[in-house]
Amino acid sequence: MTATNRWRTAGFATAFVVSAACSHGARAVESTLGSLTPLTTPAPAASNTPSLAVRADGTLVLSWTERRADSSYAVRVAERRNGTWDSTQTISEARPYFANWADFPAVSVLNDGALAAHWLERDGNGKYAYGIRVVRSADRGRTWSSPVIPHTDALPAEHGFVALWPQGADGLGLAWLDGRKSAMPDSTREMTVRTAVIAPDGSLHDEAILDARSCDCCQVASAATAQGRVVVYRDRSPVEIRDIVAVRQTAGGWSAPVKVHDDQWYYPGCPVNGPSVATRGDTVMVAWFVVSYLVMLWRSVTFEPGATLLGLGVEFGPPMLLIAALFMSNV
Repeated sequence: MTATNRWRTAGFATAFVVSAACSHGARAVESTLGSLTPLTTPAPAASNTPSLAVRADGTLVLSWTERRADSSYAVRVAERRNGTWDSTQTISEARPYFANWADFPAVSVLNDGALAAHWLERDGNGKYAYGIRVVRSADRGRTWSSPVIPHTDALPAEHGFVALWPQGADGLGLAWLDGRKSAMPDSTREMTVRTAVIAPDGSLHDEAILDARSCDCCQVASAATAQGRVVVYRDRSPVEIRDIVAVRQTAGGWSAPVKVHDDQWYYPGCPVNGPSVATRGDTVMVAWFVVSYLVMLWRSVTFEPGATLLGLGVEFGPPMLLIAALFMSNV
C-alpha cells in the first residue's frame, strides 16, 4: 500500500550514466559529462556483472563474476589507487551460485574501512529457490568472514536484488526482495521488500518489512541523505500498477512507502528494471524506466522532503536498458 506525495524539483546539475545502452547512448553521456576514457580493469575477458564502490579517499573498489576454464565461477575484487590496480582477491569461489544478468553480486565500503560483499546461492532444487550470502573483509579483501544469511525464513524461495550500504560506525545495512510468501502454504504469491543490519560479528539487527507487496524482480536502490537513508524500488499495487516508491529511514524507524511520481503504469508482469537514486545533502534524485501512452521513456525527478513538485527533471527516449543517476561534483 503506497501513498502519493509531491516533490519540488531542485536546481542541481545532474547526469545519467548508461550501463547498457542503445547505439547513441555513449554520445549522450559524453555530451553531459565530457569525453570518456576507457579504463582497463583486471577482470579477464570471460567476466561479467561488475559492481563499483568508492572509498572516502577516492580509491575505486571493483567486484565482478569470473567464469573459469573449468566452467566454475568466482566472485572477485580489486582496488585502484593512484592509477594502479592492486592484486585481485577472491571473495568466494566454487559455490552453487544463482547467476543471472539482472541480480548479481556487489561490493560496498563500510564506515570503518571494511569491505562487504554479497552473492546469491541456490537453496534446494527449485528453479527460483535461492538466497543471499553476505561476507565482510577487514584487510582489503585478502580474507573474508563466513557467509551470513540475512533472511531468517529458511524457505526455498527467491531472495535477491540486494542494496548494500554502510550503517553506523561498523555495521552493514541492506534491503532486498524477499519471496518467502510464495513458499508458505495458503499464502499469496507476493514479493516483499525487507531490510536488516548485520553487525561485525554477523548478528542480525533491526529486521523490518519495508513493503508487503512489491514488483517481483526489479532492482532495489539506496542512498544516504543528511536526515537518513532512502530506499527506492518498484511497487506493485493490487491492480498491477507498478510505479516507483521510496521509503525513508528516520529515528523512529522506516516511513511508509511514498510514490516518487504518479505514473500509473499498469503492467501485469515484471519489467526487470528498477530505479536508480543519487543524493546530495537532503536532495534526492531518482531515475527510472516507465511506459507512458505506449511510449517507452526514462524519467527522473529531483526532490526535497516535504516540498512541492514543479515538474519532471528529465523525460526522454528511446529507452536504454539500465541507467544510473548521479550528482556532478563540480557544480
